[in-house]
Amino acid sequence: MTTTSIIVELLIIGFFTLVWLFLFCIRVSIVDVQTLEKILLFLQSTAGFLIVSGLSYHLGLVMNSISHQITKRFSQTKFRDEIAPGKNYEVIKTKVRQEASDEMNRTLTMHLSFVRLTRAGIINFGLITIILFTFPWRIAVMGLISLFICILSFLGWRKAYRGYYKRIAYAYHVISGEPINESLFEKAVD
Repeated sequence: MTTTSIIVELLIIGFFTLVWLFLFCIRVSIVDVQTLEKILLFLQSTAGFLIVSGLSYHLGLVMNSISHQITKRFSQTKFRDEIAPGKNYEVIKTKVRQEASDEMNRTLTMHLSFVRLTRAGIINFGLITIILFTFPWRIAVMGLISLFICILSFLGWRKAYRGYYKRIAYAYHVISGEPINESLFEKAVD
């Protein structure tokens, strides 16, 4: 189940990466109307579906790494680094992942998926917005929708990140019995 959700997550991230790459190719005239019609016909075939799926998966891997590097600066490390006084986050995370119940591990994996999807959504929808704004006004208006989704992705990412660390902290407290810095999470809503 976990593997399936990670694959689907990467396919979603990669699909939206494909969207902005495709829009970029149209905008810089790499793809014209005739080529676009041929591509759309090909995409209706099984081979087209498999190629798009494979490409989406690999682009999802790349975009996940890129979005992680870009957003690392804003990643709210105080929530991660100050969970327990004098404890390294990797030690805390490893203890939780090894000793938590299957249900808790599924919950943590699900919340980490939210973090990755929203983080990549910031970059993907931001690029879609920029590219759409370069088109004539009838198409450029669609950029407002993309901008709105980009903003929602940013807000969702911040909330999901805090919620993920909050869950790690409380799971660590329950498993180890050691104190955690609960003041970090007083304002964090999950």
